[in-house]
Amino acid sequence: MNTKLKSAIILLSCLFCLGFYKHKFYVSITDINYDSDLKYLEVSIKVFTDDLENSLNAYFPSEDIRLNLGIGQKNEKEIFTTYLNSCFSIGINDKKKESEYIGRETTTETTTCYIAVNEVFLEEIDRIKVHQSILNNFLDKQQNIVNIVLGKHRKTLLLNKQKSEEVFVIDKT
Repeated sequence: MNTKLKSAIILLSCLFCLGFYKHKFYVSITDINYDSDLKYLEVSIKVFTDDLENSLNAYFPSEDIRLNLGIGQKNEKEIFTTYLNSCFSIGINDKKKESEYIGRETTTETTTCYIAVNEVFLEEIDRIKVHQSILNNFLDKQQNIVNIVLGKHRKTLLLNKQKSEEVFVIDKT
């Protein structure tokens, strides 16, 4: 094989590999767990910090939100409550439930937001509807994995911009 052909193959191989190296996955993980003692749903939403920061700044263009430095505003709870209510909701038996933003934990890589959905009684749940479109205002390829654990009932959902909600019907047989 001549030198030019070898060089071209090596160059194309390197470019091909770099293309995969620069590819970024856009995914969040939401865990919804039922607390039988306190009768509420514990919700945690884990996303990449830079993506959440960019999405918040797109949603609130007049704010300068920097998560690793603290939100920079004294109205952090209001900002997160407004944003999360716009992209996340739970309905039980066709009734939307109110959720409460509890707080967040932020590292350089990820941010986990905590939400509580109070006054939930497991024995009354026939179906739960989850709407999860976090970061979809900013990232078209965002995938949202939702893990639901309600007592012995478990379900994992994969939601995205085209399909941002799904109903989990509880089989009580």
